[in-house]
Amino acid sequence: MKKRLIITSILLLALFLGGCSVNIKSKSGGGNDGGVYISPNKGDVWKQMAIVPSVDGRVKDIAFVNVNSLEMDPNDSSAVYLASDEFGLYYTYNVTKGWNKVDELGSNTIVDVEVDAKEKCKVYAALENKVMRTSDCSRTWEQIYLAPNQEFRITDVAVDHFNTSYIYVATSAGDLIKSIDGGQSWRTIQRFNNSIAEIIIDPEDSRNVYVATSRNELYRFNSNSNLSYDELNQFRNRLDGTNWRNIREELSNYEIGDKFVSLEFSKNGQNIIWASNKGLVRSPDGGLSWLPIELLTLPKETNIKAMAINPNNAEEIYYGTDSVFVKSIDGGSTWSVSDLPSARVASDIVIDHENTKLLYLAVKRAK
Repeated sequence: MKKRLIITSILLLALFLGGCSVNIKSKSGGGNDGGVYISPNKGDVWKQMAIVPSVDGRVKDIAFVNVNSLEMDPNDSSAVYLASDEFGLYYTYNVTKGWNKVDELGSNTIVDVEVDAKEKCKVYAALENKVMRTSDCSRTWEQIYLAPNQEFRITDVAVDHFNTSYIYVATSAGDLIKSIDGGQSWRTIQRFNNSIAEIIIDPEDSRNVYVATSRNELYRFNSNSNLSYDELNQFRNRLDGTNWRNIREELSNYEIGDKFVSLEFSKNGQNIIWASNKGLVRSPDGGLSWLPIELLTLPKETNIKAMAINPNNAEEIYYGTDSVFVKSIDGGSTWSVSDLPSARVASDIVIDHENTKLLYLAVKRAK
């Protein structure tokens, strides 16, 4: 693993220092500033990584693609998955060698992608009203969940990293659905008034599960491994703290915006940063208390689109807006600002967990 990391870092450095450029072909109405950009030095310099190798030798690319999200394999940072808007799922096992398209999933909108923490060849993709899964590194795919109501869409999928037979699915109707048998059967365990934006599982303790809605509400519940479907059902529609806790109520005095962006954890799970479109708040104690992080701009002037923190050092915070990339190395005491490398808006930021100097920035067109 360490040898491969060194080789990849050398290749990336050569790309930047050598001035190597990607042969970009503009698509009709798409432009050539989309896809993914990487930085080997914490966002100081960016390089577009868009090549798609082909068997016939013709140069292809994803420079026209709008990216919804990126997912890095938790056990192999060289494996990265790209969920695109209307152009399907892509993946790379070495970004210096380009991206590969998953042809079996077609050119559909992929909302989210999730990698199994124990089986790297097992990957989940959320598209339209269904969840697909591969168990053989994208060679074949199977449908494991289909929403009964065709009007609803899957908005997120998450897999418990301790017990990977536990799978969560979120819908645009606000339903949180869980499987405790690897996707063979499902039960709705909670319903919200708004569409669910994201399911976040505590990286240190998978019993702590957070659910964020599109209206920037945030809830936490305990998903004890011993709870059956019937026991989970006892807590449905109860957000009174018996098992489900409404965190947003504790922040009523803070102006934190109305759109959820991201919830990020440090490696020990104690430092948590919650990003909304209008600001950042930090919890130093695993979500028990929250404090605002002062930004350079007022909330009304802030429009955060993506955020990430260094998992090894929660003092390093990065976020992207519709035009700039902002970072702090001292927990938000001071900030530096630079232009985004694209005319599109930031849609996701991912930090390589083996080499935290290496950043991935995904972009998409503003709607």
